[in-house]
Amino acid sequence: MNTEVDLGGASRAMQRSISALKSAGHDVVLITLGDGDRSEAHIVRVDHDWRGPVERRARVAHFFYNGRYVDRNRTELSDTLFWIPAVGRDVADVVEALDLDVLNIHWTSHFLSLPSLKQLMDLPVPVVFTLHDMAHLTGGCHYPAGCEAFQAECRPCPQLQFDPLAIPRDVRRSRGRIYAAGRPWAIAPSPWMADQARISGLFAPDHVVCVPNALDTEVFSPRSRERAREALGISPDAKIILAGAMDNRERRKGFDLLAEALERVVKRFDGPITVICLGANPTDLELPGLEVVKTGYIDDDERLIEAYGAADVTVIPSREDNLPNIMLESMSCGTPVAAFAVGGLGDTIQPGRNGALASPEDPEALATAILSALDRAGEMRP
Repeated sequence: MNTEVDLGGASRAMQRSISALKSAGHDVVLITLGDGDRSEAHIVRVDHDWRGPVERRARVAHFFYNGRYVDRNRTELSDTLFWIPAVGRDVADVVEALDLDVLNIHWTSHFLSLPSLKQLMDLPVPVVFTLHDMAHLTGGCHYPAGCEAFQAECRPCPQLQFDPLAIPRDVRRSRGRIYAAGRPWAIAPSPWMADQARISGLFAPDHVVCVPNALDTEVFSPRSRERAREALGISPDAKIILAGAMDNRERRKGFDLLAEALERVVKRFDGPITVICLGANPTDLELPGLEVVKTGYIDDDERLIEAYGAADVTVIPSREDNLPNIMLESMSCGTPVAAFAVGGLGDTIQPGRNGALASPEDPEALATAILSALDRAGEMRP
């Protein structure tokens, strides 16, 4: 179960999980609101139109909780999605009719409300959450931006200017009651996320397992760097840095820190540097001595592999992250990764072997990590 079919990192990771399950002989049904069709699973779409008086009241509730209480009430701490699951779709009848052996809930913001989640938990079907972010652990935020209140009550909430109704606290309490009754399992793609699930107190410690995201390493594999650069129209002699996210304007993704780091790299590196910038909204990284190739959002694996193949290093400047697809894809293509030592990045990158790590939110340290990866890129490529 996932809100989208093939849009965004969580959907891509889910689709790869589906492929792995199918190849192991399992039948998979995807319950979704999304309109995409690129899936190996049979797709059951839930109507996402708001109709009738009951639905209109739900729309009003959504506008109040998410439009007014959250979206117009955010602090500058974070602009990552914060969603109150006050309204959603009732899908218990759909799930019951499918006669499932296991219900795997992935990323379901804008899809499942707390009441609809409770209905699913009341069914005689084991429930497993896959934690692509922390939304299933908190009172609404998808990443807490350093806040540890999700371990207790989600109050006070530093991402809201005002919280007179203590809504995140109530959401977290409701999650606690629902999970305690249903005793679901949690799959965490990274050890860091597994730790967050355990310290949240919402899941039984023995019901949290770490299973990294699946990736077809026969598809994402090293290719000819020369041909990749020729296809992209990039000089074969340049040092090439790759960076990107679905939305590079999101503060959590750290592109402001990347810009500061690249400014230092340009000053300290003797030679041409090109940045391949992936993403629908690339940040302006124009600097003297730095060429930027903006590809836009890429959802085609072959084009992604081409970009990884052309690069000497992939840089992930995230302030918070789980197990980003870009890291696994880059490593599988033989391109080392430089990143801040946060979340699943710190768990996965082995300095000197597949990349370099920097102290969190330190542009100078990130610049040093980038230069180190550039200097040793040949040693770390297969």
